[in-house]
This record gives sequence, C-alpha cells and structure tokens, in this order.
Amino acid sequence: MSACCNSNIVRSYIPLAGGASALAFSTNVMAPSVFKSVFSPNDLAVANGLWLNAHVGVGARLYTSKHMKNMCTSKRVVYTAFGTVMFNFGSVLFWATSKKLLPKCKTFTMLFGLASGVALLAIGEMYLREIDSKTQTAEETSEE
Repeated sequence: MSACCNSNIVRSYIPLAGGASALAFSTNVMAPSVFKSVFSPNDLAVANGLWLNAHVGVGARLYTSKHMKNMCTSKRVVYTAFGTVMFNFGSVLFWATSKKLLPKCKTFTMLFGLASGVALLAIGEMYLREIDSKTQTAEETSEE
C-alpha cells in the first residue's frame, strides 16, 4: 500500500471506527442489559474491544492533528495518550453520572448515550479543527 493510502487510513478511517466504537460502548454504560442481550455470552470481550478501539481512534485523530506535527515524538505520544484518556474516561463519567439523573427507561437512556456521544465527538472534532486552523506547520513556515 502507498504512503498516501496508509496516511488516509490512520487520519480518517481509524478515528471514524474509534468514534463508532465509542458510541457502541455508550450502550454498555447507559443500557447494560440491552448490550448484554445483544452480545452475550461475549459481552465483556466486545465491551473491552470497543473500549480499546475508542482509545485507538481518538488517539489516531489526536496524533495526526496538524498542531502536533512540529512536536517531537515523545511529546506527541504523551499528549495523545493524555487527550485520549481524558476524552474517553470523561465521556464514560458523563454517561454514568447522567444515567443516575435520567428516567429509568432503557430506550431513553440508550438514546441519550448515543446522542450525547455524537455531540461529544462533534465538539471534540470542531475543537481540533479550530486549533489546527491556527497552527502553522514547519513546511508552511519555510514557504513564507
């Protein structure tokens, strides 16, 4: 595979799959009985796989962001790990706290988890695009 194709996979498809995994994982948090009924007897393995993929997806999106390009690799890795953990664990904390405050309706809580997950991912993407739009890479600086 060409470098362009590999780059597109890491920058686009892996983050997309990670976002989908995060949304599916929200069902495990918000409506665990529904999640278990769909994925039993492998529900724990599926949940762990979704959780891992959510981290890999967010991590790939952060690591390949324009504002990270000029950093040394060690800083990129540390900042990516920090951002990934904060985003994913923050999302789970938000869902778990919200679940306690919402009506005891599986359908409603599951839909709330999915909708809020979409909102969190969209806001995160808008934030990264805003930061990236204000960042010059080394190549752009040398062109001036």
